[in-house]
Amino acid sequence: MQEEISLLELWQMLKRHLGKIIGLTVLFAALSAAFMVFFVQPSYSSNAQLIVNQQNSNEQQTIQLNEIQTNVQLINTYSDIITADSVLNEVSERSQGIYTPGELRSAISVGQTQNSQAFEITVTLDSPENAQTILDLLIVVFEETLTEIYENEDPNIFVISEATYNPSPVSPSLIMYLIIGAFIGLALGLLIAFITELSDTTVKDEQFLIDYGLINLGNVASISSKDVKETRISNQSRTRSRGE
Repeated sequence: MQEEISLLELWQMLKRHLGKIIGLTVLFAALSAAFMVFFVQPSYSSNAQLIVNQQNSNEQQTIQLNEIQTNVQLINTYSDIITADSVLNEVSERSQGIYTPGELRSAISVGQTQNSQAFEITVTLDSPENAQTILDLLIVVFEETLTEIYENEDPNIFVISEATYNPSPVSPSLIMYLIIGAFIGLALGLLIAFITELSDTTVKDEQFLIDYGLINLGNVASISSKDVKETRISNQSRTRSRGE
């Protein structure tokens, strides 16, 4: 018995179930989009870019390359300070407790361009207004915290780009949800098509019998209702002719 399926047989199988496969693909893509619209909370981001330089205790000393490298490496420390409990607790209190420190920590990200003294703070929340407000507060509290840490050697903080207001949601992505839903529908359609074909044991043609080593003892011809009707009319005409 041959268990291999040729590409032609596979193509014929897909054609037989093409409507079902396309229908499930479109259906699941639509369901995925509907789920995103009605059940997924959109998120909005606000960004700000800063540069922090340490003040040099010797004003006449020129800034050396290693000092710039130190400032670059210190951005990791600044990132830890921004997400520290003391900073987030203060931001939460000043924003009247709209968000807990834990929620703020998950909403804040700090990024840095390689070998750059500038770094970017991004806050992603459920509304563009809240994202911008929280980021403004975060920068203020961050500056105050650095002042307390360095005391008389206050670092210079320069806000290159203030907290932005972006009314367009950054997530979820409608295209991504459509792709995921369509992929699930397509996979389900193909699975159903294969299961249907494998569970179908009816004899389709003589090749089916040959593949299974069976002998064709005869064929049963199918007669349409039109052929049956014409045959009845012909028989009735013959009977009448004989009766005459």
